[in-house]
Amino acid sequence: MKKQYYIFDVDSTLLRIESLEELAKITLRDNSDAKNILDTIENITKLGMEGKIPFPVSLQKRLAVLPIKKRHIYELTGQLFHDVTPTVANNREFIQRNRENCYVVTGGFADYLLPVLCSLGFRSDHIFANSFKYDGDTVVGIDEGNDLSKEAGKVRVIETCIPQGNRMIVGDGSTDAEPRAYGVVDHFIAFTENVRRESVVGKADFVAESFDDVLGYFKEKDSLIQREASLLRLEYSW
Repeated sequence: MKKQYYIFDVDSTLLRIESLEELAKITLRDNSDAKNILDTIENITKLGMEGKIPFPVSLQKRLAVLPIKKRHIYELTGQLFHDVTPTVANNREFIQRNRENCYVVTGGFADYLLPVLCSLGFRSDHIFANSFKYDGDTVVGIDEGNDLSKEAGKVRVIETCIPQGNRMIVGDGSTDAEPRAYGVVDHFIAFTENVRRESVVGKADFVAESFDDVLGYFKEKDSLIQREASLLRLEYSW
């Protein structure tokens, strides 16, 4: 019987916010032009999540206007524990119980995401994310050798780092729909509890308005796989 593997996005999925936008707010707190810069970042994020500009371009454009220091990252890390999506927080037992089969694949940054994701129950070696490069205390770029910093990065990571089986991905953006289009996952669940993007919903096998809906879909597919396996065993027993 094929094993089930559950793959999750982070921003606007496991978390109710876009973490890089929150980092921008912290970084620009004392900047007199903060509102204009934040509006620009929000618009770039929106275009990237809707698939109107490539994710690597979106990421580079946003980071180019942010003078990020390590202290900003530490502050964001502490904040994110309060930004877990409510229905995810209510169902963290599912992640803890299925941690061997649960993965995170995100364009966000491990520098601030790892603590909160591990607290939800994810294994640290099952979390795939971007990472910053530093010059002393200052962020000067990203690890460009990381597949997640590139076009179709989630496709590459899922294909090469997650075992073969019945793979299901849950997310809110166009990069979460890509693995389904490339055939490296069997199901794409569009998560709309925090934000609904019609261009993404149209590519989904299922639309989940909450994490409870996600778990219901997982259970339905797991039951179907078990029934098929039982029928196969019965057929061969004859």
